[in-house]
Amino acid sequence: MHQLHKGVFKDHLFKWVLTVPLYQGLCIFKKGLSSITQWTGNKYWQMEKVFVGIVSSLYPDEPCVIAASCAILDFIYLAHYPSYTTSSLQAMNKALKAFHDNKQVFVDYRLHSHFNIPKLHWLQHYVASIINFAKQASQASN
Repeated sequence: MHQLHKGVFKDHLFKWVLTVPLYQGLCIFKKGLSSITQWTGNKYWQMEKVFVGIVSSLYPDEPCVIAASCAILDFIYLAHYPSYTTSSLQAMNKALKAFHDNKQVFVDYRLHSHFNIPKLHWLQHYVASIINFAKQASQASN
């Protein structure tokens, strides 16, 4: 999960968003984001909760930015499920496909020069890893 929150969300998706609209209950980073030396899971969750709203206000006429952001967050949230069904695994694949279908907009805005990013590449192996982990557990003898 750390890879999803830090590697995908913070390092590659959130990096270019610098302002957060105020709302009740919002975690305020008074010294900015660059002053945070160690991110906790709670800080990631706080930022992820408002990210789509921020993106929507910054890029209201860019549906691909919003779609890619929603898709990667959907994937991250689905990866947190305590157990999986065929439907939830299909939803993970669908979210990942939606991200890949829309990610070019980040290159177009020069937010990334490419998407040869190992942490993003690894996402395509999540569903297979979940299935393989479940198979190994079911084959273990007690």
